[in-house]
Order: sequence, then structure tokens, then C-alpha cells
Amino acid sequence: MARLAAIESDLAQRQNEFADAAGKRARLVREVEYAEAVAYQRAKASGAGPTDAKQAAKAAVGDSQEYRDLTAAEATYDAGKAAVNVLSTRATIGQTLLRTLREAA
Repeated sequence: MARLAAIESDLAQRQNEFADAAGKRARLVREVEYAEAVAYQRAKASGAGPTDAKQAAKAAVGDSQEYRDLTAAEATYDAGKAAVNVLSTRATIGQTLLRTLREAA
């Protein structure tokens, strides 16, 4: 029972961190997409064709600090998601074991 309480506490803490990471990731995705759109429009305005403008936009965004921040935020989000999934699975297993022990008694 104490083990389930520890899992629940850990899960509650990680869910808050996970939610923060998800919010940061979503915000950075929008920022990177906006920066890419601006770079695309600038490249088109300078006379580049659609394909060249898209390549120029990708190159401009790929070298930006925003993109590096996004990749870090995605890594944090993915790690949090994995941890929450593991803890949820462990809690489910623990609850099943408790239920089985109660039924056996």
C-alpha cells in the first residue's frame, strides 16, 4: 500500500512537470512555425521560387536558437511522457495485485 502511495505521489509531481513541458513545447512549436513562415515570405519576396523559399526557410529556422530550444523541449516532453506512462503502468499493476490479495483473503 505504501508503494502505491509513493507511486501516486511521484506521478502527481511528474504530471505537473509533464504539463509544463507540454505547454512549453506547444509554445515553441508555434514560434518555430511562425519564424519559418516569416523566413519563407522573405525568401519569396526576394524572388525565390516556392521550393527555394521553403528550403531557405528551413535552413534559417534550423540554425536558430528557437529551434534548439524546441528540440530540448521536445526531449523533456518525451521523457516526461515516458515516465508518466511507466508510473501509470506500475500503479495499475499494484492495484491489480491488491485487488487479487483482497479477493484471496
